[in-house]
Amino acid sequence: MVSLFEPNRLIGMFKGFTEEGLEFRAEIVSPYQPNEDLTPRIGQFLLVELGSPDEAALGRITRFFPVGVLAGREGDEYLAEMQRSHTEVPAQLKERRLRYNVKVRLLGGLRVDRGNSGDHPKFVPTVRKLPHLGARVSLPGDEVLAFLCNLGAQTSTAQTIGYFSLGEMIYNGGEPAGEDFLISQPQSLPVNFDVKSLISRRSFVFARAGYGKSNMLKLLISQLYAGEGPKDASGRNVGMLILDPEGEYFWPDENKRPGLCNVPHLKDKIAVFTNRLEPSPYYGSWKVGGIKLDVRELKPSDVVSLCLPEDRQNQQNVNKLRGLRRDQWRNLIDLVAEHGHNAEEGQIQRMAGFRESDAGVESRAMRSNLVTIVNRLHDPEGTLQERVTKLLAEGMIVVVDLSLVTGSIGLQISGLLLKSIFDHNQYNFTSSEGGKGIIPTIAVLEEAQSVLGRRANDESPFVQWAKEGRKYGLGAIMVTQQPGSMAPELLSQGDNFFTFHLLSAHDLKTLQHHNAHFSDDILASVLNEPIKGNCFFWSAPDQPFVLPARILNFDDVGTNMPESGEVTESVEVRAGQYEGEARQAESKLVEAVRRTLFPSATGEGVEFYELPDQHPMHDSVVACYKPRLSAQVATKLDEDGQARFCNSTGSFVGDEYLESALKRSGILSSVDSIMASRPTDSKAGPFYIIPKAVLEGQDVSIRSTLELETQ
Repeated sequence: MVSLFEPNRLIGMFKGFTEEGLEFRAEIVSPYQPNEDLTPRIGQFLLVELGSPDEAALGRITRFFPVGVLAGREGDEYLAEMQRSHTEVPAQLKERRLRYNVKVRLLGGLRVDRGNSGDHPKFVPTVRKLPHLGARVSLPGDEVLAFLCNLGAQTSTAQTIGYFSLGEMIYNGGEPAGEDFLISQPQSLPVNFDVKSLISRRSFVFARAGYGKSNMLKLLISQLYAGEGPKDASGRNVGMLILDPEGEYFWPDENKRPGLCNVPHLKDKIAVFTNRLEPSPYYGSWKVGGIKLDVRELKPSDVVSLCLPEDRQNQQNVNKLRGLRRDQWRNLIDLVAEHGHNAEEGQIQRMAGFRESDAGVESRAMRSNLVTIVNRLHDPEGTLQERVTKLLAEGMIVVVDLSLVTGSIGLQISGLLLKSIFDHNQYNFTSSEGGKGIIPTIAVLEEAQSVLGRRANDESPFVQWAKEGRKYGLGAIMVTQQPGSMAPELLSQGDNFFTFHLLSAHDLKTLQHHNAHFSDDILASVLNEPIKGNCFFWSAPDQPFVLPARILNFDDVGTNMPESGEVTESVEVRAGQYEGEARQAESKLVEAVRRTLFPSATGEGVEFYELPDQHPMHDSVVACYKPRLSAQVATKLDEDGQARFCNSTGSFVGDEYLESALKRSGILSSVDSIMASRPTDSKAGPFYIIPKAVLEGQDVSIRSTLELETQ
């Protein structure tokens, strides 16, 4: 039977209410208690009776101080005399003359529902009923405390993330708590958190370095991906993109602390992209590739906005770069990648479509900007964006290790990946299929203040993701040591707050300003209790007050460090299988391209067209219509191939995949395209240039001459 007011837990009586700013506080009169368990402690919960024993106001002790005869002037003289005589104040005198005034911040109410199915405590997020003067005040019993510690996690997906704590007192059932000064309590009060609250939500982790934020994140990730892994409300797999600037999440560190690869149930759910050499074949099993981007496959507007300095963004040549067609962009990147600053101005002028009047200066400036982009980011063999997207769609944890690139390059790579996924989800959200192709993703953003600060551009992919991503199935875990430097509009929209030790008064007040649940008494503990692993967390909508918890040690929760002999051999994991499947799918795509260009007697292919005499290579090449080729190749792919290489409807192969297959097939050594129109068309469209030599011996027909588009 649940009782809110157990006789042996009563500590005082209600005196009255006071109002302080936006908070309601209660004043409690509590006599001196020789029993240490009944002595008030800062942060402890209290219950104040509301009319009946089954209804109470819930509060948290914020301060207490002695009052009465012993706390007055006569008491001062008496205490001084006791000190001079080296005598302690008699316990009997303290019981008779000493009492405390206890200040309590109201958090809500509790009610016990008694029915046929048993007694159940229920939290009420408001208290309008006033206790009578002299109403009983009690410390909650163990059953009520356990209910309060799991108030926001009354679901089947809730996981234990730690134990209730009051400073150095850890309520973990007497188990060792770690640090020598920590005091384990016999009561076991696990604190649960519904890890699915991270999906499509904005979560913040605030902590100075070394106080446990990485430990907690690895713990939450391992719990979120237990079992089948997380799914959103529509049943879609939820992926996680960890942008790891320190390389601390996936493999064990130099102190032999485990990474996510050491969690057995995550074996087939992790893929790592890193330029680091794997420490052993065992850990290399999770390495999918390096940090290589093929910028030709990205939108020129995205690359230019992220990768060129702010003072160049309004230059005429930069605006021209933003507006390039995809084929122009690809050709320019190939030219600059091959020749660098020696690329001919005339070629740049023709490819970019400059007018002769402004071609010289602007083409040189464009070449300089393209060299900057190519040297920093481009790798023609890069597949990072494509592979990250595919793995996230499978619901994988994808770690992108940025520890071996400079901070600015790391931010550019991160921004391009986030922008690509955001645009993909935004397009599919508004498509006729009603969001079928959306890839739900949680992004982990370390040092979030550097990209989501007060001066962050609203057009930044980081800001777009954090502000608008929720409706597109995108969540974010933003980690920072400086909450005061974060954009205020983001902090006020946070859904989950995990706060460890902080030093700056500005950071503390900023946190309180945007989440008033972090009241002065909580901030005082955050500042004055630098205990590694102690966290104060709040979660909307079901965790209505800040709860202190000692976070579990990730090292002790289901991790497995292999023996020295085991690390010499690789293991079979999903990340490795993905590589094999990707190569097999790419081979099928190449075969589909060949069967489309060179169809059998019964197969359906594409048409080829002559080029007009003004084209410099009209004698040796022909052209085929790109959309026609893309659509015909798509029809020859199986379901997996269409999912990998086609748009959301499966009707067109993506340009980057099609052009890569043309080169791998041996049909083209480089991909060139033109804008032209067929005799029956009124508008120009894109055509691939195909050497006539590859058509020799093939049963193909060449049709009438195209008309080239004039710049």
